[in-house]
Amino acid sequence: MKRITWKKDTIISIALKDNTHCLAQMLQEPYICFFNLFSKDNKWNDITINQSDILFIKPIIKAFLKSGSAEKKTNIKALENIEVPKRWIKPFAGAMQIKLWQDTKDEISFIHLADKKGGILIEKDFDILNRPIENTIINSINLEDNQTIKNHEINSLSIYPELNERLYLCYIHKQNIDPVKMITFNKELPLFCKEYIKIISGKFTKEELGY
Repeated sequence: MKRITWKKDTIISIALKDNTHCLAQMLQEPYICFFNLFSKDNKWNDITINQSDILFIKPIIKAFLKSGSAEKKTNIKALENIEVPKRWIKPFAGAMQIKLWQDTKDEISFIHLADKKGGILIEKDFDILNRPIENTIINSINLEDNQTIKNHEINSLSIYPELNERLYLCYIHKQNIDPVKMITFNKELPLFCKEYIKIISGKFTKEELGY
């Protein structure tokens, strides 16, 4: 697979697992817009991207493009005027041990990068080159403020294959799923997120998890 360099509005197809692919578009680095557009054969004939196809926008680490899971698609027109959100969820600092599905055969423990449940809503300011330069705290987010939680992404950088597994969950369950957001805001995590949790636990190789 050819090496991909960052260029705004480049369309890429991201390999998930089970031969599933997701369509995405590079925005200003390091942000990528992921679309609710999936393919089982990586063929995207006669496809037009619409605003309603946006699934979520997230920043990624540069190494993600070196993972081999992204492929440039030059035959698809980029969606115009996608704006990077200014408001994001920032979990509390620190770390704590989390144990899920306790006292069952599926029990798994891992380190969650926050010292308590919940987070704050921040607003990123951007410089003339659209690079984030400052975070302004808007307010703390109540654990039951489902509207704010639903409408904003966590500001962490996504990595391989954590991001791929999240996209695969979105594809299978036909909605925007973010297990880390569920954990952050003390929501019950469905067992179908087990493979994702295995990935972020760091206790399994990516090959064991289908990547």
